[in-house]
Amino acid sequence: MGFEGDDMACLTHLNPYTLCLRGKAIDMSYIVGLATHPAARRKAGFYQPYGYELYCHQWKETMPLEALRPLTDRTVRYAFVNSPDQWPYLAAVYEGYTKGLSGYALRDEQSWRSHIEAQLAEGNIAVCFDGDEPIGYAFYQLGEPTIISGEFVYTCRKGKRGLLGYMYNHRSQGEAFQWNEGIHDQSYRFYPDGKQGHETMPFMTGRIVDVNNALDGDGPFAPDRAGSIPSSELIKVCFSGQYTKEELLKFISSKGGLVAYLGTNSVIQVMERIAQGDQRAKKVLDAMCYNIVKQIGAMAAALSGSVQAIVLTGGIAYNEPVVEYIRERCSFIAPIAVYPGENELEALVTNALVVLRGVITPKVYK
Repeated sequence: MGFEGDDMACLTHLNPYTLCLRGKAIDMSYIVGLATHPAARRKAGFYQPYGYELYCHQWKETMPLEALRPLTDRTVRYAFVNSPDQWPYLAAVYEGYTKGLSGYALRDEQSWRSHIEAQLAEGNIAVCFDGDEPIGYAFYQLGEPTIISGEFVYTCRKGKRGLLGYMYNHRSQGEAFQWNEGIHDQSYRFYPDGKQGHETMPFMTGRIVDVNNALDGDGPFAPDRAGSIPSSELIKVCFSGQYTKEELLKFISSKGGLVAYLGTNSVIQVMERIAQGDQRAKKVLDAMCYNIVKQIGAMAAALSGSVQAIVLTGGIAYNEPVVEYIRERCSFIAPIAVYPGENELEALVTNALVVLRGVITPKVYK
């Protein structure tokens, strides 16, 4: 609950969920209900004022029912779900669809039963079969010009076309069909005016509560960054007259770390030197790993020990000895999740799209 003075201004409802985030099952609280008093709107709330930002998105599609005709598949058959006891039909499809996607809840039998009961209380559930195999299902409601599907899930292209064909057959009961699906979907659809029908919808947020400024000399040293260094020694170097301001900045941001100690920013090359008996290279790499685990421990303390996962990413995460060093010393804090490599271009594209479509407003950092 949020208060303005002694008056309650907003209220949020949190439910415990197990969500899939980058292939890992993470237990967390999920915001399922939020209410703000009209007089407090834009003044009190739980999202951006507390640092929450958009994390996961879906496509939201809206098409006239007549436009679905070319997308249909008439070689499938359909059945209704009319009891929670039929949950295994849906679970098999859902697990296949959400595998590898972030932001979707992991459901057990109990959650499936309550989910189905809630849907049957206000709408319908149709399942698409290829022979005896369920390949798609849709939660939907009738009664309005636009038929809205709250859950549109399939295991293959045939399942998707089958569901769209099922909705096409409701032309006497509506004018358009609206559904959501994962941002990974690349299906071709034609929208005559190019402005309506296809939207990006955020459905999950997260927040960053602390960072270290690695580019400017904060945190552990890295392949080419100096990290935190003794202040008095840095001051002496700055006033020694040996280096320009630009040279010192490069030492911190691009010529520090492994480059300064060993002349390379390649952990692969460092490992090769260690294999050949280079004890200095081993000491330097161990020192880098030691500083990384110290930083992880510091962040865990800042979170009062309430850590759900430690995520290792970047190119170094391909190096198993480095990962194992960190795992041995930090796994008592939380599970270690490893995602080697960078997804920088993918992240840039995704966020540029949501800005261009007006979903979020870009921030200007000065």
